[in-house]
Amino acid sequence: MRQGRPAAPERLTARHGYPDWPQAGHMEARMRKMMAIMLALLSLPAAAQDSQRGRVLAERWCMACHIVEREPRSATADGVPSFPAIAAKPGTTTASLDSYLSTGHTRMPDFQLSRGERNALVAYILSLR
Repeated sequence: MRQGRPAAPERLTARHGYPDWPQAGHMEARMRKMMAIMLALLSLPAAAQDSQRGRVLAERWCMACHIVEREPRSATADGVPSFPAIAAKPGTTTASLDSYLSTGHTRMPDFQLSRGERNALVAYILSLR
């Protein structure tokens, strides 16, 4: 028996019952794809938390004028759009909602929302689609 380092293992090939290992470029593309999938999945709990936080904010600040629930218990007659109606508009996007909530309006009180609060409200409104 030889002392020292063991001999390097043979390269695993089709001869050993394994397909040839993919080339480096192919492996890199697969790794990038896996990382993108993992990052997308990691953002799901954060979006759910933002949506939940947005619901709490909407119930506290917006419910006096807007219907903020998916299935409202009562209706308003003053022409203020419900959150589900806002979410259903084709032009409603994250950017459009953020912009709207960032500027003052004559019919809406100026709550001076922080970026986190705006993000949470936007996430909640878009979750009502």
